[in-house]
Amino acid sequence: MTGLPIVADREFIDFQQAVAGRYSLERELGRGGMGIVYLARELRLARAVAIKLLPRDLAAAKPELRERFVREAQMAAQLSHPNVVPIHHVDEIGEFVFFVMAFIDGETLGERLRARGPLPPHEASRVLRDVGWALAYAQLRGIVHRDVKPDNILLERATGRAVVTDFGIAGDVATASTADGGYVRGTVHYLSPEQAAGAAVDGRSDLYSLGVTGYYAVTGRLPFEAENAMGVMVAHASRRPTAIASVAPTVPHRLASAIERCLEKLPERRWETGEQFAEAVDAAVDAPRELPTPLRVWLGTSAKERGMRIAVAIYASMGIVVTTARGAWPVGLMIGLFALLLMFGPALFRLRRLLAGGFSLADVRAAVATDVVRRREELIYESSSAFSIRPRKLQIIGGTLFASGVAGAITLGVVGPLLSAGKVNALGPLTALVAIIGTLLGVIGLVKKAQMQGGSGWLSGGARVKFWGSTLGARFAALAAIGLKRGVGAVHAPALPQHTEVALGRALDALFESLPKQTRRELKDVPKTVQRLEEDARALRAAVDKLDEAIDAADRAGQPDHLAKLKAERETANMRLANAVTALETIRLGLLRLQLGAAPVASVTEAIEAASRVGDELNLAASAAREASEAIRPR
Repeated sequence: MTGLPIVADREFIDFQQAVAGRYSLERELGRGGMGIVYLARELRLARAVAIKLLPRDLAAAKPELRERFVREAQMAAQLSHPNVVPIHHVDEIGEFVFFVMAFIDGETLGERLRARGPLPPHEASRVLRDVGWALAYAQLRGIVHRDVKPDNILLERATGRAVVTDFGIAGDVATASTADGGYVRGTVHYLSPEQAAGAAVDGRSDLYSLGVTGYYAVTGRLPFEAENAMGVMVAHASRRPTAIASVAPTVPHRLASAIERCLEKLPERRWETGEQFAEAVDAAVDAPRELPTPLRVWLGTSAKERGMRIAVAIYASMGIVVTTARGAWPVGLMIGLFALLLMFGPALFRLRRLLAGGFSLADVRAAVATDVVRRREELIYESSSAFSIRPRKLQIIGGTLFASGVAGAITLGVVGPLLSAGKVNALGPLTALVAIIGTLLGVIGLVKKAQMQGGSGWLSGGARVKFWGSTLGARFAALAAIGLKRGVGAVHAPALPQHTEVALGRALDALFESLPKQTRRELKDVPKTVQRLEEDARALRAAVDKLDEAIDAADRAGQPDHLAKLKAERETANMRLANAVTALETIRLGLLRLQLGAAPVASVTEAIEAASRVGDELNLAASAAREASEAIRPR
């Protein structure tokens, strides 16, 4: 309990008296048209709970509303999902009708957006993914929420998990929105067109409302505004929203496309299920990961050395040009070699230390990509501050100063002879200084703008990602790793988030090595089978990524036949990827049972043989997937 003071109105006191001995009310958390929510403690289990009470005047004036409140609370109580607030109990005591649900310590998405503005793309994608999963789960059970909006999405303080609440006006898919005497259920700014028209709705109506929520979450504004509720409802039915790219250009294209698809007027043009939407937004953004300390130190030191490398490159280039022009090319060569050693020697030794600690090139690549994303979001936040000068303003100020300096220099050149030598000598450096400052400000603005907009250019940080993902980056890492034993320090290296097949592969390697020597001899095919499945899964995942890009391009180009073909290929590749991961999981479970003495070696051998057969099938599939990936590569 928080110990905060309560405001005890008559409803609070009478309700507390009715539930005395079972619940101890603390304070009101909020209220709306359909109920009051109290924070309370369940005495028997000593846990904090939230209780939603239907106001007595509504329950007395509209008996049908009371019945619906109980009926639909009981329906919502059937839902058991990590992203749905669980309902523990539905009850009626005298004139009070209420239900008891888990208390989620945090704030609503609406409160978060009103207090601090739009969410960063990776945070928005995570919240929308969680809600999409919750709605998919409800949809499978024939339940439509009907009032999806930011104030019905809770963000748990400890974990950041998004949890959907207030299924209080939910109903089954056969119930029309006008089931209660023409009453349109839902909040007007988040109504789907069919909901506003009073027609029957299904789970795609909730996805429309989630699309409005997502639009608001990433842009900080609603897609439709009007002077009155009817105007908003008409807009939902007839107008297309302004493209997210026009309102918030820093939102990744794939995330914007996923949200905008939810806002299609016709239900059949939206995502079919919340699960499809959740997968789309989850794949749309590379979320920053929490990096282990050695990687953070490596990134920080690298950032500090970038300026030094640029300075060394400039001065070395000048020295090489001068010495070569004078015929002393051996000196120029020595300057070049020394500059290369100074620029890349420390980086080579720091990378070697990182690799010796058990980190891999894959960890380095993930860390660099994470750092670029995080820096971009920091710049977006910094530029949104009232005390920060935006990149565009920096460019304008810098350009103005540069133009002023150049104009001053030209003016001095024209009128200089008319002025005294002292004045010319004083004004000349001043105009040069103004031009230099303007140039610096303009460059800073340009770099910040490029970093905020992302992309693959060298200004945006994309060059670092490209370098470490290239053959040159791999060779640099191989040079740093010369003489290092494979796997040195790997046990002590904190792991970065990995794809499932990579994590399973590492777990299987460790499990296999922990088995007795004789058992390892009997199961000698395990490492080879695991490596094969892992490689096939990796190839299939890469093909899926390529197909996602091709699907996005075909969708934008309006090529329905090609789009359908690509989607079928992606579905097949995803199914084969799932088979590969399942086969790895089967081997892992077999080794675990063997380790616990709960299964004979023969049963594990059978599992390995079955997995090997899957590997044979996937080998062909992986080859086909690679060919498909090459076929859709931009020429």
